[in-house]
Amino acid sequence: MEKEFIFDYGIVIYKHRFSLDRSLNDYKETTLNKCICMGLVYKYKTMARDKLIAEMQVLYKDKNNKLQCLCLDLHDWTFEIKHKGNMLVQL
Repeated sequence: MEKEFIFDYGIVIYKHRFSLDRSLNDYKETTLNKCICMGLVYKYKTMARDKLIAEMQVLYKDKNNKLQCLCLDLHDWTFEIKHKGNMLVQL
């Protein structure tokens, strides 16, 4: 008798980090309900390799069950894990 593995997707909420330069209308939370994995990657922002940024990458399925990758700068965005499930988190 084989057991069927059902993947328990993670739930991640992200929004803009607070800044005095930003309008209060920009702080809307966005929820990703089918997250597969998320991880932190350090990247150079310029070709001269003089500015290193921390980028959060989230692999998820959208409303049409298509695989998407969200890449956002941690300097500008905050992330909250509501449900981890079987989602891989790599920091």
